Amino acid sequence: MSTRTYALGIDFGTESGRAMLVDVADGREIASYVHPYANGVIDEKLPGTDIRLEPDWALQDPTDYIEVEITRRIFRNGETEYLLNRNRCRMRDIRDLLLDTGLGPDGYSVIGQGEIDAILSVRPEDRRELMEEAAGVRKYRVRRDEAQRRLEDTSHEMRRLQDIVGELTGHLGPLEEEAARARAYRELDARLQELEVRLLGAEYVARQRRLGRLENDRATAVSELAAGKREIEALVEAEMAAGRLSFYNPHFLNRNDNQLDHTSANMTRFGGDPVNAADMTRAELSIRRDVWALVRFLRENVPGFENCYVQQLSPQVGPRESRQIVGPYALNGDDIHLGRKYEDAIARGSWWIDIHCPLGNTYPVHLCRKECPKGTDCPFYAAEYDHMRTYEELFPPRGDWYDIPYRCLLSVGMPNLLSSGRCISATHEGMAGSRVMGTCVALGQAAGTAAALATKAGVDPAAVDVSVLRETLRRDGQLV
Repeated sequence: MSTRTYALGIDFGTESGRAMLVDVADGREIASYVHPYANGVIDEKLPGTDIRLEPDWALQDPTDYIEVEITRRIFRNGETEYLLNRNRCRMRDIRDLLLDTGLGPDGYSVIGQGEIDAILSVRPEDRRELMEEAAGVRKYRVRRDEAQRRLEDTSHEMRRLQDIVGELTGHLGPLEEEAARARAYRELDARLQELEVRLLGAEYVARQRRLGRLENDRATAVSELAAGKREIEALVEAEMAAGRLSFYNPHFLNRNDNQLDHTSANMTRFGGDPVNAADMTRAELSIRRDVWALVRFLRENVPGFENCYVQQLSPQVGPRESRQIVGPYALNGDDIHLGRKYEDAIARGSWWIDIHCPLGNTYPVHLCRKECPKGTDCPFYAAEYDHMRTYEELFPPRGDWYDIPYRCLLSVGMPNLLSSGRCISATHEGMAGSRVMGTCVALGQAAGTAAALATKAGVDPAAVDVSVLRETLRRDGQLV
């Protein structure tokens, strides 16, 4: 076979790609023509076998090209790639294009020497194919055969579809029954939802009405409770006015949120010197007698208290004010009333100037102020009137606070001493506001932190950097 015929054979797929790797053409190994990559990337610079056909080859199928280029590329792994005008295609597309042109895999436009005898000696069937090829009818026969194959495939698929339809037809009855049940279910479910909504609406209306009744009952109960409380406290106040009960405050029915059938009373008082043991003993005896006198009165005179009992008493008398240190600064009443702020503040206070009668007077005396009902009959009132405050002057500004400076914790006489709680440097009025528990907790936090900083720095408390102290307290969550 000539070199040209061999090349045509390669492009038409008559030669094995793997066989080409060991054949020889024009004195060179065909492997030198083989595409060196197997990634399928088309590059016009890559080697391959190309054929270009001019229009005078009388192609039977019309094309949009003046020239037709057929390419076959063979990779080292044996795979083959066909291109028609440099577009990937199937080998079958190329064969269909070249049918009846003499260039197909069985074409004989170019016949090698010695092939005429072989043609004449072949079987009649093969000779018939040659004649059909030369007559230009082979293309139509191929197309007819292809059409027949497709008809057979279609017939096979139709028979398969008929089988499937027959099989599915048998399921139609049960499916229709299931569909009917599904429709009935949806209708019943919609009806159920409608009924549930109506039921919930009816329950909502009923509960709203019941809530309204309960709110009315609650308002009535609260009103009756307030009236009963006023009645009971009026009875107690009458006993206090008659001197049979020694209290300063008749309002003992305080609410207890944890135990609704309990009440806590803050109504006893005793005047004395808290650093005098004899006065403290008399205070213990007097206050406990007052408590039991109230219990007996309630059991005998107030309905509902027939079985009341004392659940708990404080373990000892609590002095409101006793000994205090003398510091560089003393918290005073104006600090509280005016809500003063200080640069060395280490705690905040909001309690008012809560001064009970220093002499221990009870009803109708309560707070020590200019409006005291005893008036000049009280020796303390007569001596301190110019320095006493009205009721409005006992309170800090509404919504505001007052600062407690670090200087109130220091001691003038003992430079290595810090105080907190009810022992800080404060006047009689200043102590009346700062003595409460919340403020004392903040003072204790400040005193402990200052002691730690002083120890760490090796200095006296007065030499502690207040800015560092304030920042430490603020970092620990304290308001300063």
